Amino acid sequence: MSDSVFFSIGEMLKIVYHFLLSITLPMAIIVGAAIVAYAVKGSVMDRKGQDLSKSFGSIFAYCFTGIFIICAWTGLKSVESLAQDKIYRKRSQATSEEPVIKAPPIEQAGPVAATMVEKTYRRTLTLPPAFFERIGAEGVGVLSPYLVDPSTENVRSMVDSFRRSGGDVVFSRELTRADESPVRFDSADVDVSFKRLTGRAYHVDFAAEYVFTNELDTPVEGRFLFYPPQNGGTIQGLKVEVDGERVDEPDERGNFVWLGEIGPGEEKHASVSYESDGTSSWNYQLGSTRRRVRDFRLTASIDGPIEFRSGTINPSSRDDKTVEWRLNDVLTSQRLGLVFPEDIAARDRFLDSLGSLPVTMVVMLMALVVAGMRTGRTVSPKRLALAVVTVVVGLGSSAALYELLGYSPSVFFGSLLAAAASAAVVEWRSIALLLPVALLPAASLSKDYADAWLLLLAGIAVVLLVSPLYSRQQAE
Repeated sequence: MSDSVFFSIGEMLKIVYHFLLSITLPMAIIVGAAIVAYAVKGSVMDRKGQDLSKSFGSIFAYCFTGIFIICAWTGLKSVESLAQDKIYRKRSQATSEEPVIKAPPIEQAGPVAATMVEKTYRRTLTLPPAFFERIGAEGVGVLSPYLVDPSTENVRSMVDSFRRSGGDVVFSRELTRADESPVRFDSADVDVSFKRLTGRAYHVDFAAEYVFTNELDTPVEGRFLFYPPQNGGTIQGLKVEVDGERVDEPDERGNFVWLGEIGPGEEKHASVSYESDGTSSWNYQLGSTRRRVRDFRLTASIDGPIEFRSGTINPSSRDDKTVEWRLNDVLTSQRLGLVFPEDIAARDRFLDSLGSLPVTMVVMLMALVVAGMRTGRTVSPKRLALAVVTVVVGLGSSAALYELLGYSPSVFFGSLLAAAASAAVVEWRSIALLLPVALLPAASLSKDYADAWLLLLAGIAVVLLVSPLYSRQQAE
């Protein structure tokens, strides 16, 4: 927290430095003019012999303030470009205080539930006597071009035998293997929560409950297979359980497999959870002929803008924070998924608000001057110059504090600081008028109603200015 504060202070000092740099030449001219004015002070006389040095000094003070306002305009004008350069420079850095997620999109496949059914396969080859002699000399390996070498996975037994048939030899291979018979899921209840990170990156919290049943009248050996998310970043907290029995280690293919006996009509409840990071999109391969689902629900909690890739399954419902898919008796090879566009809208609105700072400063100063004229308390050049400084510092702080406070809060903070500080150096009564004017940059933060907010704030300022609050009688 303290590092962020010091960093923000440093950025504010940079803004002040660039502002002072921009007014170096005008200030040199002003100082030179002041020296000349001091030299001729007392020698300026009108036709009647009256000393005009006091009037000359007042005119010079207002000219000085006018040049100072022009310098302040130039300084605030550079705030937007400085902030923009800072944002793009940070994005392009190879290293940063907070690592930038560059993991690929996450592809999550639905799990598979199956029963293991023993099946026996037989293959027979009739061999000439000469070939049989080669088997005796070289072994059964000479038959490999004619026999597919079976995978050892789920093989229960394999028996080779030979018998004569006339002058030929008959070779037989009998293979018993436990094959998978896919089982439909009674329900699949998936909850995913996304937290947007830098750019198009996201952090996903995945939690799912799957229910499947042995619909046979006899006990069977059941299997539940979960595929870990493909691509993406580091997987954390991966937990796979079936009825409380945890699968701690993946198999040789990297998948998590549970094997166990399932009684007749018995239900099994599988739960899966993990966390990971990804970018661009998140996809869930809902089903296939091996992943049928009777009652499917997936709820995605989101905290930012999302889109949907063409060709994926449309959501059943959505709002600003939740997207939900509900499907019944589904059998599909389609997938569902979310696309995470880069959230540049808030950034662009923030830069637009910084672009309005110079105009806001001028309007605030005009409001001070007009309010002073209406109340009969003319704002002196000294107080007006102080107001310029406070307005520049207040509004300019938005560009220095956005990393600490966020885009919108930094603009509101800068506006309130500018209004309060300028009212403090001129007259506290003006705070009511300065607040709506100082909030003009905040109108640019609105996504759909920026113009409406701008007109509303301007209308409030005009109403306050012509109200009795700033009348001469009220001031007295």
